[in-house]
Amino acid sequence: MNHHEKPDTIFSIDDDEKVEEIKIQLLKAKIQCAQCDIHSDNIVNGDNFFDELMEPNK
Repeated sequence: MNHHEKPDTIFSIDDDEKVEEIKIQLLKAKIQCAQCDIHSDNIVNGDNFFDELMEPNK
C-alpha cells in the first residue's frame, strides 16, 4: 500500500495505545520539570527570551 508515493505504515491498536501512553508520560514529565523550574524561580519572560533569540549574533 502506498500513500503519496510513500509506503504506508500499519500500526496495531495496541501499538497506537502504547504510543499515546508514551506521549502522556512525556507530557507529564515536562509538566513536572516546568513546575520544578517555577518553584526554583528558574523562569524567564517569554517575549524577552524570543527577542534575544532572534537578535543577530553580536
